[in-house]
Amino acid sequence: MNFEHVNCDLCGADNYDLLFEGRDRLHGLPGTFPVVQCRECGLVYLNPRPDESSMADFYPEEYSPFASDRGVVGYLRTVLRRREAAGIAGSLLPGARVLEVGCAAGELLTALRDRGLEVTGLEPSLHAAEKAHREYGLDVYRGTVFDAPFPGKMFDAVVLRHVIEHFPSPRAALEKIRTWLKPGGFLHISTPNFDSLNRRLFKEFWHDLDVPRHQVVFSVSTLQRQLNDCGFQINSVRFEIAPNDWVGSTRNMLHSLHPDFSLYRFFNLKNPVALGMFLPLTLLQKCLRIGGRMQIVAMKIE
Repeated sequence: MNFEHVNCDLCGADNYDLLFEGRDRLHGLPGTFPVVQCRECGLVYLNPRPDESSMADFYPEEYSPFASDRGVVGYLRTVLRRREAAGIAGSLLPGARVLEVGCAAGELLTALRDRGLEVTGLEPSLHAAEKAHREYGLDVYRGTVFDAPFPGKMFDAVVLRHVIEHFPSPRAALEKIRTWLKPGGFLHISTPNFDSLNRRLFKEFWHDLDVPRHQVVFSVSTLQRQLNDCGFQINSVRFEIAPNDWVGSTRNMLHSLHPDFSLYRFFNLKNPVALGMFLPLTLLQKCLRIGGRMQIVAMKIE
């Protein structure tokens, strides 16, 4: 594995504090990854980080966004995707063109299509892109933001659902995406919230830290600055109901402290009982605006 040193993507400074050394707790792949915070602007990011040629190893075919859940968890996941689609479609006219960047297996795109929207996907994983086309009949371009062939001012909305944190340079990605949006077009972003209660309690065991896949972790304030710098104006900030963040974080902590203690197996992301235990807490977080995952709607400004 090769590493590269990077400056802060938000302000360009090379002045940071080491917060902790993270590990791949999702797939258990080898390596430790320094999580740092910029002293100038507060952005949190990996530094040094695996270079582009090394990152593909951390997205195996069993990576959870590529999978299809069944049973109660699968049903709940479908309900949530439909709910998200309704929120996105609410500000668009029927037939509006929507691009989802990092569409994975296409569950959200399918729900958006069912709402009468014209949808396109962009997905770097060949496995996920083929699954989206095979199972849902979706038009998915296999590639990255930087090699996609879309013309300028093509889309009424672009969706980045838990994707912006994966970009090596969110700034460069947002500048490219902005060119694809029509004037006044909407950008929908879902991403972990570094200022959340979850992160403060669990620290390096926080499920949504997910290094090294998550290369940048925003707070509301750092994401707002990033969007403003790239020609967007925030319209709304909300927080997701995400009990799986609590379940995964608890599992990470228990497994690290007592790897032979079988209780950690109960805190499984596919266990509806464990998810239900934390549902009231995540509902409260949403109301208090301290949730672990935030949803930002921004508009392209000229």
